[in-house]
Amino acid sequence: MLGSNSCPALEARRKVANAVAWAAVCVAIAAFWLCPMGLVLYALWNDGRPFSMVKCVAGMSVGMLALFLPASYYRPRQFELSGRFYERLGVRWFKRWTPDGDYVVRYIRHFLPDYKIILSRGHLGGLDVRTRRSEQGHLLWLLVTTPPILYALVCGWAVLALWLFLGNLVINVYPIMLQRYNRARVQRSLARGKPE
Repeated sequence: MLGSNSCPALEARRKVANAVAWAAVCVAIAAFWLCPMGLVLYALWNDGRPFSMVKCVAGMSVGMLALFLPASYYRPRQFELSGRFYERLGVRWFKRWTPDGDYVVRYIRHFLPDYKIILSRGHLGGLDVRTRRSEQGHLLWLLVTTPPILYALVCGWAVLALWLFLGNLVINVYPIMLQRYNRARVQRSLARGKPE
């Protein structure tokens, strides 16, 4: 990921910038996903209704289906190829805040001007694979979180359901859209013969 300018001090600063970005992601996951999931599971444990925990966990296990999706699922659809669909949904704004996003890369380029996420056209295939894996993981957690959201709604725990829904939006839905957006960019770039 580094260009020709790779002295140890600059490499250390790049690693620190990425570590800070990943720490922010971990805090967001804890605040928007782990805390509400823990509260739902605690509430299920103390619910008193027969098999409520078993039913919810069985529903959550459906998320494992994300591991078995065919490769065709990950190919960008026609409406995704231009990128405008996701741009209208705010994916470019969201991208600014991700660990490989615009703000982190801009910061790293202050001291490593030739820093690139994608070194060359030959590395685009690796990015495609990385976006597929990332999307698969976020899709799995999206599907795992959906039954607890529904259960919270059914039980009348509207605040908890909303917290989980908004957390799912930030932690899973937008990252899935970002991966699809990036994969469409890779395809456009390969079609044109140069990286975007």
